[in-house]
Amino acid sequence: MIVVVNNNAAKEQFENLVNWIESQNVRVHVSTGEYQTVLGLIGDTSRIDTELLEGLDIVSQVTRVTEPFKNANRKFHPENTVIDCGSSKIGNGHFGIIAGPCSIESEEQIIAVAKSVKEAGADFLRGGAFKPRTSPYDFQAPMSQLLKMAGCQMEDNPKRGGQVPVCDEYGRTSLPGVFVAGDVSGIEEASSAMIEGRMAGIVAAEYLGYVGKEELDTELSDLETALDGLRQGMFAPKNRGKAIEETEEGIDISTNLLKKGYVADDEIERFPGVTHKKGIHPVIECTQNIPCNPCQDACPKKCISIGDNITSLPIVVPESDCINCGMCVASCSGQAIFLVDEDCGDGTATVTLPYEFLPLPEKGTKGIALGRDGNKVCEAEVVSVKSTKAFDKTNLLTMRVPKEYAMTARFFKAE
Repeated sequence: MIVVVNNNAAKEQFENLVNWIESQNVRVHVSTGEYQTVLGLIGDTSRIDTELLEGLDIVSQVTRVTEPFKNANRKFHPENTVIDCGSSKIGNGHFGIIAGPCSIESEEQIIAVAKSVKEAGADFLRGGAFKPRTSPYDFQAPMSQLLKMAGCQMEDNPKRGGQVPVCDEYGRTSLPGVFVAGDVSGIEEASSAMIEGRMAGIVAAEYLGYVGKEELDTELSDLETALDGLRQGMFAPKNRGKAIEETEEGIDISTNLLKKGYVADDEIERFPGVTHKKGIHPVIECTQNIPCNPCQDACPKKCISIGDNITSLPIVVPESDCINCGMCVASCSGQAIFLVDEDCGDGTATVTLPYEFLPLPEKGTKGIALGRDGNKVCEAEVVSVKSTKAFDKTNLLTMRVPKEYAMTARFFKAE
């Protein structure tokens, strides 16, 4: 693999890049020219993400000496794929909204949903025609109705999503040999539902004689520990109906977020991810304890830490060196992470933010910066827009604003 680095790269940035590449068990041969520096990567480079390298400001080009995945490589068919669906298209910049039910349960249901989807302005209807719960060729009726028809004791439980089967913590129902998990047993967060499914599965295996009591207890103990970890935080089942006043860290919650939908400027500074530092650094405006940690795993320099408790608020690791790759910004599902340079030395600051609107603005586009409340904060200019596969369809826009607005300007709107 060959990595071309701009000669105007800062020495510290260049050394950080070389050190990170070498940490991937790859040797680096440095060749310095008049206008650029070429890094020759020697060894197994299959684990190195070229899209991540290309997203760095100091990198101008990345080339694999031997191109992998030839059947899917852009170099073999560079044109974009466009799917023509009647009056609408998908691909190559065509934006469309798809909506519909998880499972098609009846003719009446799908027709009613189709009308609602069209009225709401969506372009396409989707729905699972065959969800392989038993046989993929069988009609899939609503599971709760089938359980009721089979004779399971049912209850109307609004907290669990309506009419659901009565079951214990391991999915046992009132019918011997019938176990439930996931949405059929109640509305649940996806990761928790999967663990519940494993718990019901191991209990069913013990019921059928495939595992012994000792193995059952060991497996259930491990799964209960994992489930308990996901059910912590401000929105844990134990907190339903309670007025939460503090985070797990003892920080006053944002009352403005609960009442108006955004964190106020005078509230944001008290959260641990909001830091100030010379140079580009992450600012993490995560204010609620929820089971979420992709930012911690996405950062190649380990600048962000959540720790063993998945519901803890993320922090910026002291003395860590941000390389401005943008992976944390792109990975945050709550769009709560920004890369900020609070003082560029000329009276301005830069803010890198997730941007998911089309068309993408070009470098030099002038507009306005919006605050957390959606109102105008100041004038702004686009410095760059990055779009790579590593960002998973999230574009990163960097805007320049007066430095006094570095911590309040959080979105760009073209004029």
